[in-house]
Amino acid sequence: MTRTVDIIKLVESGEGQNLEFKSSFNSEAIETLVAFANADGGKVVIGVNNKCELSGVKMNDESGQNWIISAGRFSNRITIKDSATIRCDLFGQVEKILEFIKKHINKEFIITGDPQRQERWQYPLNAVREIVINMIVHRNYQDSNDAVIRIYNDRIEFFNPGKLLEPLTVEQLISGNYSSLVRNKKIAGLFKEAGIIEQYGSGIQRILLSFKGHGLDAPVFENFQHGFRVVIFSKHDTPQDTMQDTMQDTPQDTPQDTPHDAPHDAPHDTPHDTPHDGKEEPSLVKTLLTILNGEMSRPEIMKALGLRDRFHFRESYLNPSLAANLVEMTIPEKLKSKKQKYRLTEKGKKIKSAALNLEQSNIEYRI
Repeated sequence: MTRTVDIIKLVESGEGQNLEFKSSFNSEAIETLVAFANADGGKVVIGVNNKCELSGVKMNDESGQNWIISAGRFSNRITIKDSATIRCDLFGQVEKILEFIKKHINKEFIITGDPQRQERWQYPLNAVREIVINMIVHRNYQDSNDAVIRIYNDRIEFFNPGKLLEPLTVEQLISGNYSSLVRNKKIAGLFKEAGIIEQYGSGIQRILLSFKGHGLDAPVFENFQHGFRVVIFSKHDTPQDTMQDTMQDTPQDTPQDTPHDAPHDAPHDTPHDTPHDGKEEPSLVKTLLTILNGEMSRPEIMKALGLRDRFHFRESYLNPSLAANLVEMTIPEKLKSKKQKYRLTEKGKKIKSAALNLEQSNIEYRI
């Protein structure tokens, strides 16, 4: 992120061929950005008046609080193999997200007899790109939670803060029979001027056609919790129970390698990532119950477990324990409180006690 001292130096240097000052983020600023993008690049400093004085920027409904997108590659619902936290400009987010997705999906080579072999990705990349662009353009940037992308073996889930704007419904969205509603007009205008968006309201139909042409089932579009989710499948005959399995995932349980402004003493939302029937990595939940004594903060629990990776702790230990009602928060009404701590529930205490007794007898058990 550009430091304050660097911005001051830019202002002191004055405007030039590759540097312009704008008092606010408006259509004029967008036109300048597009011009720079189509030329040799440049910088636009927002919040500087005609006299080259720092005037600041007035926050409005489109002023973003959180521009982060978290992505993760999961081997199952609680085990992550790789993660990335995307912090960059909006154009750059599109490319970085696509790079991460391509890194973790399959690609086959088709030999046709032609001199050059054909490549076929697990998903139609043009449709995936359209979904990513829609995430960035239509996101509710006043929501402090991250946008999340979760890649599994047979599906990818895209979660974005911000439900469909009323009165638009999911049914209308899929049918294409609606008038486009834009939450972030300036961002949408910027993407359209840059040629990234072709026509308002046509993206969903292109996505559906791409998946049909790729021989895959249509994606699932839905309002989910405080946002919107798209789930794409890699198998044409995707079983319904696969979708039911993912419906319980909490999108705010995001991969984050490094903390940002909001404290992370609690998961972003009430977690639902729990192993089915306790069959997925029960030993990790068991370990958490064993070391949890009284009320303990996240750092205290991680220290007792000998862990340093917050995301691994949250995904593999904390969330399954919370979802199974074995552990509870001391301040459940304030999920991100710096004073948040965790303690065993009555159910957790009973299981811990039974587990310790069984261990003393060298008997294997499951939670």
